[in-house]
Amino acid sequence: MKKFFKLTTIVLIGLIGSWFILMALRKPWIEPIPGVRLEPTRPILLEKDVKPDSAFDLLRQAGAVCKVGSDQMHNALDEWKHMPWSLDGATNTLAILDQVQESLALARRAAEAPDPQVPTITNNNQEMPYVAKTLSIVRCFKISAKAKAVQGDYPKAFAELRSAIGFSSILTRGGLLIEHVVSIACHGMSCKTMRQITLNYPVEENLLREAIMFLEKTENGSEPWAECMRHEGIAARSYADEYFRNPSSLIAFIGYTTLSRCIEHRIITFLLGSTPTIMKKDMDACRTHLVSMAEKPFDQTSYDRFYTRLRMPSYDSLPRFLLTSRDPIGRIIVNLMLPAADLAHSRHIAMIADLRATRIVMAIVLFKRDEGRLPQKLAELTPKYLDKVPDDPFDGKQMKYRLDTDGSWVVYSVGADGKDDGGVEDSKLGRGKPDLIFGPTESP
Repeated sequence: MKKFFKLTTIVLIGLIGSWFILMALRKPWIEPIPGVRLEPTRPILLEKDVKPDSAFDLLRQAGAVCKVGSDQMHNALDEWKHMPWSLDGATNTLAILDQVQESLALARRAAEAPDPQVPTITNNNQEMPYVAKTLSIVRCFKISAKAKAVQGDYPKAFAELRSAIGFSSILTRGGLLIEHVVSIACHGMSCKTMRQITLNYPVEENLLREAIMFLEKTENGSEPWAECMRHEGIAARSYADEYFRNPSSLIAFIGYTTLSRCIEHRIITFLLGSTPTIMKKDMDACRTHLVSMAEKPFDQTSYDRFYTRLRMPSYDSLPRFLLTSRDPIGRIIVNLMLPAADLAHSRHIAMIADLRATRIVMAIVLFKRDEGRLPQKLAELTPKYLDKVPDDPFDGKQMKYRLDTDGSWVVYSVGADGKDDGGVEDSKLGRGKPDLIFGPTESP
């Protein structure tokens, strides 16, 4: 018996020693980029510390009193899908506008409130009901602006759209990716409505010039995309804590739904080398790559290389990966939880292109009124209508303009693939993504 215990002890010591050696020889699945800042620029704001009548508090109040149903909103938006617009028969629109006056009043105050910031998401269980409400309120601003344009009240129409942009921008001040994406969508619908009104109604020159300055100010004050990635990192770290505190909450889809299986999984996770500290360290390393790419001009190739490095190994090489990679569970979680940062980043850049193109469209309209013709080149718009022709944020070159012999024209950006397709919205070239079209020929 003594010989058995002695042999067992030797085997256990050998196994434990081998385990420690194996842990020491493992390599991280990702290395951080030195010198990349992960801490957000603005201070952390907890929801309990939100001050009354601050921008976020007003945004939250506006959402709370907005009771427009999705079907009702859809029907109202359908009433404005085709030109010429008309209030005749716009029963859904009139009903909604009568219903949301209090909400829109609060939203206007929120758009003008100083130092806007949404609460920092520090726990993956935090809910954000105000995000969907913000989108609904901006849609109300849009139909309100269209209704006012039909009535010839262009100052109020543009004021509604400025409020919509300022209101939705609050989501980006300390917000996560989903909040940025919603704000981008709100900017897009507001800018498009501005272009539609500009192109179809006799908007006063001073209003267009004010709008050009407002859009430039909006672009200059937009939240850097890197800040979004920094705040995403704060939320991501909570996944590691939640995983070790309650594995079933994050891996129920794998089948670990009982207490015994959760305990079993936690032991296996530890033996594989994944701990909360290591997992957070690797998540931070992953985030340095996302922040670094966010600080540079959009480059799809860089994102593709990054996602290729994160891709899980094939089934045949999985055992080797589990034995040689530090924190394999962390890599699995990152693959499951990592947002489509490349798509969101390209949408952010598209928003910048949208803001710039809308200014150009307004300048072209003013030029045609004064000269009785369309400009042959965008350079003719400077310096009377624009201080300078804005660059396309996707390729760093001047925004594009095409004037056809039949008098049709379009302002466009090369889009996420960086290829100039000549202002073709629905690319039939079999590669990349289509150009971004702005102006009379864009889709309704």
